[in-house]
Amino acid sequence: MRKRAIVFMLSWIAVVGTVFAQESDTKKINSIKRNNQYIYAEATMSTEAEAYQIAEELLTTYINEYIETKKKLS
Repeated sequence: MRKRAIVFMLSWIAVVGTVFAQESDTKKINSIKRNNQYIYAEATMSTEAEAYQIAEELLTTYINEYIETKKKLS
């Protein structure tokens, strides 16, 4: 009975630790997205290749827009 309790506790700690680690990564990603110092793009498509292509095109557009605004500021 003691062994089962110990195994259960260790398993529970591992699961909780994994959940908190994933939550921490999510918070980091969201903080980067909200930060105006970064330019990023993301896309959700039916395949990874399509999503990558769309995200790359969006990112290129965002970068070009950023460059244009910097030219106007100088």
